[in-house]
Amino acid sequence: MVLELTLERNFIMDTIESNNIKSVGEFVSYIRNRIQEANRNWMEIAQAFAEAEEMYGSGSERFKQLREQTNFSRSKIAKLLAIVSSERLKKYAVQLSSVQSWGTLYAIETLTDDQFNKLKEQYKFDDPYTVAPFISQTDVDKIRRGAVERSMFRGYAVIQVDDEAVKGGLLSGAEFEELERLLAKIEQLSSYVKLKRSDADEKQEISRMNQIYEKVKQVTRRHYLEAVNATLERRVKYKGESQTAYEVRCFGKNKSELMGDLHFNAEEAFKWIGANYDMATFYNEAEEEVSKAEKARMNKYANKVLSRPAIIKEPVYEEAETTAAPKNWLFKGVGSQKASFEKSKFSFSA
Repeated sequence: MVLELTLERNFIMDTIESNNIKSVGEFVSYIRNRIQEANRNWMEIAQAFAEAEEMYGSGSERFKQLREQTNFSRSKIAKLLAIVSSERLKKYAVQLSSVQSWGTLYAIETLTDDQFNKLKEQYKFDDPYTVAPFISQTDVDKIRRGAVERSMFRGYAVIQVDDEAVKGGLLSGAEFEELERLLAKIEQLSSYVKLKRSDADEKQEISRMNQIYEKVKQVTRRHYLEAVNATLERRVKYKGESQTAYEVRCFGKNKSELMGDLHFNAEEAFKWIGANYDMATFYNEAEEEVSKAEKARMNKYANKVLSRPAIIKEPVYEEAETTAAPKNWLFKGVGSQKASFEKSKFSFSA
């Protein structure tokens, strides 16, 4: 009887306790909601920086004040701007809503198309029944690294190009063409020889296109402000009228709202103020300004390289083939090294 009462009591207590304990699923759901809320907040922060950049210009004093007062570094802002402007992240916003940080979002944005496709397949982004997965930075890094395959090829030689000389324009097109010809010859030498190229030239071109893209935004903003200010100068400002009221009377919006319009739709913003939106002109101006800045940088690097101590290449001595030495032996150096070799070569008596 006592045993039955004890068992019944334990059953009742276990039932009460189980009713008070949350399930794992409840905790998972709560955490997912909090992460999604945090990611939404970061996207709104990124959007605010994007709007400020369009309104002030990334190199302006006001934008500098914004960075300093919010304690956001240039690199962090650049990453947030990349996130908020990413078409990839917009398209898969729901599937990526539970990634563990904004840094993970940036890492996903920087994946190649092939790497991103692997991420999509692994987490079933295209399956409408898949719940947004918890993706960490480590998960993305694994995708980026991929499977490391053992290669039988080993390094034999390294071709290095003086980066500052390239930036200074000291290597001519003919020299690059000759280099490419020699590299092509190496590639065709044997199936057992593999040429591994770097992506330095590609990165340089991508960097230039990014500079032009940023400059186009600055040029567009400059033309827009010029058109706004020109209209304001033509209109009469009433005595005692505030600047904001004056702007609203002229455009139906104040200047801050006009700059917001430019950020969301530049063509419509120009149309609203009655100005001509000429993207071809803006692009040409931007490209010209970037080229001018490039020329100044080239001169700077060229002067730096040319001011270095002269590099004297050591001559290469080649031994003619003999029966005793069937291979060509290369001797680098001058003076004592050459004399020592010549002495040893003729020291044998008949």
